[in-house]
Amino acid sequence: MSIRKSSGIGRRVILALLIVGVCVLVGGNAASAEPAAITQAKSELQALQDRMDVLSNDLDKKSEEYDFAKAQLSDTNKAVKKSENELKTARKDLAAAQATLSNRVVEIYESGNSTYLDLIASAQSVSDLVERVSVLQQISKQDADLVAQVTSRRNKVTQRNNELLAQQTRQKQLTQDAKVAEESVKAEAAAQAVELAGKKTQIAALQAQENARQAQLAAAARAALARNNAGGAGTGAGGGTGGTATVSGNKVVN
Repeated sequence: MSIRKSSGIGRRVILALLIVGVCVLVGGNAASAEPAAITQAKSELQALQDRMDVLSNDLDKKSEEYDFAKAQLSDTNKAVKKSENELKTARKDLAAAQATLSNRVVEIYESGNSTYLDLIASAQSVSDLVERVSVLQQISKQDADLVAQVTSRRNKVTQRNNELLAQQTRQKQLTQDAKVAEESVKAEAAAQAVELAGKKTQIAALQAQENARQAQLAAAARAALARNNAGGAGTGAGGGTGGTATVSGNKVVN
């Protein structure tokens, strides 16, 4: 074998080693280093996910506030209904008491003073007279006291009812505000979910492109290695037909 043939084999070995090195580098880069576009997309995905977590917690809070506001409004509505029923009853009682007092006055007026004069005149003694006058005064006073009591109760119920109505108005507004706040967070969370899904799709597409690129590089390296091996085998077979090579001193003799 001549020195020139040995040099050719050496070059093929070196080329083969370089191709193998390229294959190793391609595989190593695929495992350790990713394109900047994928890294950036993953960073954006993490930011979206972090924001989604914040929105999820915020939505839970807003939902709790809305539920609490609805429960308070429901209790107030029940209290208002009860108060209005009590107010209706108080008004009826007052009307009845006032009618009783009015009827008493009308009765006295229509019967004239003679009835009361007859009642006083029929007294058997001074003490009997005093007692009869006292009874008449007590009847009138009881009627007036009843009207005063019922009026006071009606006024208290009216005041309480007005307070409940004002409270109902405030809580309706609070409930509406809580509902709007919850719906706002829901809308943002829905938009964020769409963006999150889109980013995942983008990363999958970029990763697929990168995998295809890596596969192409690996295939090209393997093809080059196969061509090199095929060329080396052909040269070896051709060298076998030549004469026997011997080395004598510093000269090569065929």
